[in-house]
Amino acid sequence: MNGGRLGHPAMRRGGLLSLVGIMLAIAALGLGLGPGRAAAAVPTIGDTLSAEQIVAAFQGAGLPVANLRQQSTVTGGPGGPPAGEREAWAFTITTVAPSGGRLLLFTDTRLLEKKASWYRQSGAGGAIITYKNVLLWLDPGIAASDAARYRNALQGVR
Repeated sequence: MNGGRLGHPAMRRGGLLSLVGIMLAIAALGLGLGPGRAAAAVPTIGDTLSAEQIVAAFQGAGLPVANLRQQSTVTGGPGGPPAGEREAWAFTITTVAPSGGRLLLFTDTRLLEKKASWYRQSGAGGAIITYKNVLLWLDPGIAASDAARYRNALQGVR
């Protein structure tokens, strides 16, 4: 032993560098820069609606929902809309058939907002209605008064 000394100078520097590295790692974790960051950063939607609840509300309000069909949630390429919905449904509205609307259900608030923004900026037209975990897109051919009835029925679902 060397009488309480830390030993060779290179060993002292290495130990000091290790200590500094550990302190930096602890500080990074405390600032939310470490592994726990991703899980905490996802803004999930707590009170979610199902497609069944929404369709029942539309039908209960006397609104046409025909030919309901589940669609793929995969995007159509770089120019297409951003992905993110967990479910996608299309339906026909008899007053504008064969067109109608789409119900998109999300679990992440950011993805819902991103998709709604894409619809607004894409020039797709139509009514874009968001409520809780739902993005409802209605064909541009639907009268504003009918779109308001769909919005009111959607917002009435608790």
